[in-house]
Amino acid sequence: RQRQMCIRDSSDVLASSLAMQIRYTEAAVVGRRSITFWRCEAPARGADLVRHREVQRELVAAAARAGERARRRPLLCEFYWGTGMGRELVCQLVEEGADVAMCDVSDDNMQETKALAQAKGEGRVLSFVCDVSDESAVQDFQRHVAKEFDTDHINILFNNAGIAGGGAFVNMVRTEWDRCFDVCFYGVFYGCNAFMPMLLASDEGYIVNTSSVNGFWASVGPDVSHTAYSAAKFAVKGFTEEIITDLRLNAPHVKCSVVMPGHIGTSIALNTSQVHGKGGAMDMSSEEVAFMRSRYSEAGLPVDNLPDDDIRKMVLQVQEDFRDKAPTSASQAAKIILDGVREERWRILVGDDAYVLDE
Repeated sequence: RQRQMCIRDSSDVLASSLAMQIRYTEAAVVGRRSITFWRCEAPARGADLVRHREVQRELVAAAARAGERARRRPLLCEFYWGTGMGRELVCQLVEEGADVAMCDVSDDNMQETKALAQAKGEGRVLSFVCDVSDESAVQDFQRHVAKEFDTDHINILFNNAGIAGGGAFVNMVRTEWDRCFDVCFYGVFYGCNAFMPMLLASDEGYIVNTSSVNGFWASVGPDVSHTAYSAAKFAVKGFTEEIITDLRLNAPHVKCSVVMPGHIGTSIALNTSQVHGKGGAMDMSSEEVAFMRSRYSEAGLPVDNLPDDDIRKMVLQVQEDFRDKAPTSASQAAKIILDGVREERWRILVGDDAYVLDE
């Protein structure tokens, strides 16, 4: 962003025609601070020239200090699942010059993300296979980050991992319910706990926890149970809101935001069944197909005589449409989140649907 401004000395003795024009020519983001480098242009002579040279030396010194801070790239750690907002956050952060450490259960997904990110910027990208619902694995990730980056601090922590599943409570499958809740809530809790010492050690720290619109509206429709996910997202929202108070009292240099996304174009629908150990839609068992057939039939769809593979294809199409036909893309969501962090908004709503539901 190019701007111009005039600087005059304290007694305003410089005529406007001799005022130094300081042009912002380059900016680098360090943490949430915008570091600016200057070029000084000032047609001056005599006493004005002396003043001009003094200010110019001050600007050169300031630019040198800014350059030193810029060379110390901010370090960000991210817990994410799949290829949606997490991938876009990594790419956009690296493009802005940050070093990023990420973890996921899928090394293949992370390697693809790493290649995409490194094509956009020079920031270092570290990947680590980790199940965020396993506290010891999260602690291993923290130690790995500290060792590989040879650092005692990080600047921003993103807790973005999430899966669906465990919808029913009356007829629950307990393992699915626990798996969903553990990833969506305890993944956030374990991440904050493991990395808190490194955040406290930073000059400025920031925590970004992803909840959902299901954190203030526990429904995806009147005919669908959604208990585990909604319970977890309410928990993330409440936990984060109270962390904001706790940090203000005990660590005011560390800020925190809760992210409330609406329908975002991510692969959560495609990935969830695999995380639950079930495989993809085309791998559904005959019992799972029968259950989905009954669901579609109850919704008024003529599916009674369809072959099983057609039911599987219908499920797959719904999952792909969730990603591809969302009102907000993952890239747009990542930009909204990062803008919210820069503005230090304690709550970041993502998508028009999030604003509508918030009303």
